[in-house]
Amino acid sequence: REVDARIIGAGSRGPITEKLQTAYFDVVAGKNPDYIQHLTYIN
Repeated sequence: REVDARIIGAGSRGPITEKLQTAYFDVVAGKNPDYIQHLTYIN
């Protein structure tokens, strides 16, 4: 990727992005009980 003709990053997730993404997916999948009250399940 690039912005204003400058290459940004190496094209892969960095360690911080990986931790944030893992935490997010755990919350939305109901795998983190600390945030289960924020989920609304639908059929």
